[in-house]
Amino acid sequence: MLTHRLRTVVRWLTACCSIGRRPAAALLSLARLPVFWGRRPAGYQGDVWILLPASATTLRCGLAGLISIQRQPAAPLTDDPATLQALFEQIQTHAMGRCLQKQLPLTEHYLGGDQALDRLYAGVCDAKQEYRFLPLFADRPLQERLTAWSDQLTALAQQESRAFEQQVGYLSTTDAETADRRIEKLKDAAWCLKAEVLENITTTRALMPEGERNPPAHVVKVYYNLNTVLNSIDHLEVRGRDSAGVSLLFLLTPAALAALQAAWAADGLDDEVRQRTSQPLLGNRAIAIHAHETSGLTGITLTYKVAAEIGSLGDNVRQLRREIARDPVLHRVTHQPHDFHTVSAHTRWASVGAITIANCHPLDNATTRQGCGEKGMIHACLNGDIDNHLALKQQWEQ
Repeated sequence: MLTHRLRTVVRWLTACCSIGRRPAAALLSLARLPVFWGRRPAGYQGDVWILLPASATTLRCGLAGLISIQRQPAAPLTDDPATLQALFEQIQTHAMGRCLQKQLPLTEHYLGGDQALDRLYAGVCDAKQEYRFLPLFADRPLQERLTAWSDQLTALAQQESRAFEQQVGYLSTTDAETADRRIEKLKDAAWCLKAEVLENITTTRALMPEGERNPPAHVVKVYYNLNTVLNSIDHLEVRGRDSAGVSLLFLLTPAALAALQAAWAADGLDDEVRQRTSQPLLGNRAIAIHAHETSGLTGITLTYKVAAEIGSLGDNVRQLRREIARDPVLHRVTHQPHDFHTVSAHTRWASVGAITIANCHPLDNATTRQGCGEKGMIHACLNGDIDNHLALKQQWEQ
């Protein structure tokens, strides 16, 4: 680790000298950097000294545990389309045919080198994060540009795969391993951009009210989280798929609740809400509303379930998506500012009990006679036998 730190400083000094700065001037500029404890402040973007650097995933020892230099973070590629375009061009212009024609060493030049591919892949993966996804969701011109780049990346990956198959017998072991590794990284970047970024924009938008063009960020966030959970249980269906369910919980202030109730009334949804809150069991499209006397907050849960003895992989999640997309009550809830929300979901084989909506998870703590009463609402996804369920229920209700 210490050797790594020294190499970093040496490379920095060398770079400074290469652009005409003397080592003394470079050291002086280092001495003028601001010093912070633990980590770089969120609002500061320049180079800094960090004393006792903190990292959740790295164990530091020796000098590396006492001090480090942190360079200014590179701008995310989705924030800098020009840089992203330059990376694409660098990768495209160093295809295998061109490298072989110009007799360029593959380990150094093929597909622009490891650094270009790593940065491309990191930038694409960064776009999956919520804080990047939300502004991207609202930027349709950038989505169109990313779609074009995704098609180009996919076509390039297919082209290079064919070229590699034709040339692999003429390449050295090192060149073959390098080419194979970089093609796989290119495929990963192309797939991530298409399937995990652009397609998730489409599936997230499909959950929202039809025709809504520019929803607020807090609304998009709810459907982004919901889409992520639905994707997850869709992948898990191979472990169990005769029933699936999803439950959303929102906490609203009194003002937000009053605005929501007025919106329901204006849309003519009062009767539907009343009917869905009176279900004796936690079934499909069930709604529960509970006010907390101490905090003044009101919890609202909306549940969607599907159960089927016969079907195909993907059927259950597709049905849940349809139920959610056509629920005007939920759409009104998501548009109200709320303190926080949660999404819980489950898919399974019904190893205990019948394959029915009532036996489908999530389950709640309501009873047939009393409902949840004044105890509050508990929604849970259970796995196996919970022998102490009564003790847990009593603990959380109190």
